[in-house]
Amino acid sequence: MEAWREGFHFPSDITLGTSPLVEAWLDLRWQLQPGSQEGFFLDPQFPLALGTFYQSVRERFGYQEPLKASTAPLEFLPHVVRYRFRPAPDEWPLLQLGPGVATVNFTRPPYSWTEFKEASLYLRAKLTDSYETGLRPDRISLQYRNAVPCSYSSGELLRFLRSRLNTTIELPPHIPGPVGIPDTPVNMDMAFTYNLERPRGKGNIQFVTGTKRNETEDREEIGTEHLLFELRVMSQEDEVPDYTDPSQFEDWLEAAHAVIHEWFFSLIAGPLFDEYRSLQE
Repeated sequence: MEAWREGFHFPSDITLGTSPLVEAWLDLRWQLQPGSQEGFFLDPQFPLALGTFYQSVRERFGYQEPLKASTAPLEFLPHVVRYRFRPAPDEWPLLQLGPGVATVNFTRPPYSWTEFKEASLYLRAKLTDSYETGLRPDRISLQYRNAVPCSYSSGELLRFLRSRLNTTIELPPHIPGPVGIPDTPVNMDMAFTYNLERPRGKGNIQFVTGTKRNETEDREEIGTEHLLFELRVMSQEDEVPDYTDPSQFEDWLEAAHAVIHEWFFSLIAGPLFDEYRSLQE
């Protein structure tokens, strides 16, 4: 075990039969130059880098998918992805590229940490090789979005958080008071942010209620209430590792994943853990 993992409670090799994962993604951003007008920014290497990047990834991610942002002038929409690269239409994982931004995105399935890490190292290598005069890293983040079925509109939200996600939230006794119907919240959007030592940066946990749309066998859409919990580790400015250096990049990636791994299993420890461990894909 790496020395910096000391003090973490959950072993790194825990496996589950299934999980609540919706999407996991790595987001890399680099500094842009001022554009022709105030408020506009330019990635002057992007047009050439885009072609070089595609040629280097096409054997593995050969399906290029332009997004709506790709039609905007280069100085517009800084740090917004313009192109996706997939193994085939609608297949995952995918890579994304835009002026000042690149991402690798996984869903469940085919997510596994081993494959996600390998794809992230692959993205870093192809990205830095495509920018001939180099990049100035500005931000790096690792993010996991999870969704658990929860009948939040019926007043189950706080009980669900307490019994299923080990999170107790209590408001003053006179909220909502006699006017509340029911007397528990029916929606939530709440976040907690922590300073991190390793990796240097911020760790964020966000809880949001939402409806997941599913299609029945008769092609009828139905909505199922879910509670989303999103875990993110982000480093900015002087906290960002030099991700043009493969060893610094990999070290940050491992450290960020260790934080998210620990927080995820802290949240689901108990009935949810037992449920996910016993279920199979």
